[in-house]
Amino acid sequence: MHVIVAAFGTAGDTLPMIALARHLQQSGHEVDCLGLHFFAPQAQAAGVNFHPIGPPGLFEEFSRDPLAWHPYKGFGSLWRMISRAIPDTVEHIGRLRQEQQTVLVGTSGAVGVRLAQETWNLRAATVHMAPFYLFSQVDNCLGGVSWPAWMPDTLRRLVFAAVNRTLIDGLACSDLNALRAGLGLAPTDTVFTHWINSPDRVICAVPDWFAARQPDWPGQTVSVPFPIIPADAGIHPPWEPGPALRAFLDAGPPPLLFAAATGMGIAATFYRRAVAVGQQLRRRVLLVSRTAEPIPQPLPETAFHLDYAPFDQLLPRVSAIIHQGGIGTIALAMRAGLPQLIVPFAYDQFFNGQCVARLDVGRTVPRVTPPEPLARALEELLASDTVRQRCRYYRESVAAQSCGIAAMAREVEALAGR
Repeated sequence: MHVIVAAFGTAGDTLPMIALARHLQQSGHEVDCLGLHFFAPQAQAAGVNFHPIGPPGLFEEFSRDPLAWHPYKGFGSLWRMISRAIPDTVEHIGRLRQEQQTVLVGTSGAVGVRLAQETWNLRAATVHMAPFYLFSQVDNCLGGVSWPAWMPDTLRRLVFAAVNRTLIDGLACSDLNALRAGLGLAPTDTVFTHWINSPDRVICAVPDWFAARQPDWPGQTVSVPFPIIPADAGIHPPWEPGPALRAFLDAGPPPLLFAAATGMGIAATFYRRAVAVGQQLRRRVLLVSRTAEPIPQPLPETAFHLDYAPFDQLLPRVSAIIHQGGIGTIALAMRAGLPQLIVPFAYDQFFNGQCVARLDVGRTVPRVTPPEPLARALEELLASDTVRQRCRYYRESVAAQSCGIAAMAREVEALAGR
């Protein structure tokens, strides 16, 4: 079987797909992987055939765009980035495909995969790393607003249609239909809320105990365990804490870890508040950011900036994690049994945080929360016996789950028998 795996997005979208490509390759399949230029080193380290899509620097451009992380305007900015990678995606698939021997796998943002599927009648699976992207009108959270329990179904559909027309599909349909016309395809009136889902298979990459299947999900949807990247996948370089970090970690009780999303380069306020929270609680803080730009200077002795660390090795050394609610970070924190305080900014982060709060392994606070109430929320979280017990319970649940990458691979392999 020949498989083309395509990802568009941050590390949480892309690195599991690189791991999937590697797993399929090791299982004897011929595999090509498409993704943004930024992730080429990780793909090369994993030993998979990697083909960059979109212009160089697109990921970095997305990271620096303030609108990309706005709770309501973010989709417009995201779509402008996605659309610039679609032609490359279709071109690569057209060149690499092996007639009907090829199976496609694409993430929520890899729109070119669905265009290629329709153009050449190929089998394909759509992978949603977070359940939010299935856009349920029964249970979801759009821009931080959840569906009230009292709201009738008819009213929900009307509200969702208005939001969709203004902020989601309405921003993308005309561009997508221009691309479809160039490929000889009929127009569609949806993009992300329906059309992106392959009629062959949709994979929701979270276990059903984290987000239960909803009645309005596509019928071809299957849930798999969290696709936590195996330690031997080769994606992350060998890592050892340097002397300065080791000294900081050993100097007292485990610190609080503050980590902004991988693709979010506008986190200066988040990190300023992190330092203030640490000082208010008289606790040390570890700030993880791949660049020093958003880190306040000078840092007090009770704070330490780290540009990179694999979380599976770092999380056992901290007492709690405060982050934006990326699903990959949530999975690793749950596996480590860590309480989580989630400060969502955009996209799936709001619903992910809602799921974490439902499981009682963490809480969410608004992105505009000042340091004092942020510190109080964190103090209450750390003092909660319920949270502590639930973190232990779900640590065992995640440890007991089967490999999510392998489960995704099985679903892809099953398409070959269609």
